[in-house]
Amino acid sequence: MINITIITIIDFFNSFKPDYFKTLLEISLSWRDPPKSVVDSNKKIFSCDDLKTKANSWLNKDNVNNINQNSSVDGIYYFYEENRFKLIFIEFKGFFKEDLEDLEKVKRDIKQSLKLKPLESLFCIFPHLVDEFCSEWNYSNDEKYELMLVIYNCPKAYFFVFKDFNKDGIFSEHIKSKYDFFEIKRLSKHPFDIVETLTPDTFCEFMKNK
Repeated sequence: MINITIITIIDFFNSFKPDYFKTLLEISLSWRDPPKSVVDSNKKIFSCDDLKTKANSWLNKDNVNNINQNSSVDGIYYFYEENRFKLIFIEFKGFFKEDLEDLEKVKRDIKQSLKLKPLESLFCIFPHLVDEFCSEWNYSNDEKYELMLVIYNCPKAYFFVFKDFNKDGIFSEHIKSKYDFFEIKRLSKHPFDIVETLTPDTFCEFMKNK
């Protein structure tokens, strides 16, 4: 049986659907020219980059340039399974031919952000989103506290989904051959119960029935 807190947390996430629920094809689009999507799927998740901007706007009373914004993962998804509310934090990354020119530099440049993004999404962005939601819907401070407890205490997974756009697949083979290439496993089991590096196919298979 779903309790009132779970109903409220689902209402909280669903309140973002009109503006922040986008396809994996959109959210996983790379910044390269021409842009390419890591995941070719019309399944929708929440754009955490957009939620970050929303949270920052609330924090700064719409003056988004007041302070530096937090970093964020690309996407967030929730589901209710086995009588438990669960959250998935997702970061996408495409690797291209030029990345092979200095593999160690690429590793240094992104491994810190891969750890920072999910932590700031969870501990810096969500509190402001909950604060705004509870303010708009006149929830009490106790109810706001309960909502944050659900987010902090529910089972959470962090998936780094990468695609190697090199025809020979050298980059993906290099990552697969080395355990925890970007050193993100240290985020498990606190605050994430599961931390995995996945290919787009494996990720889509996981998400198929979610």
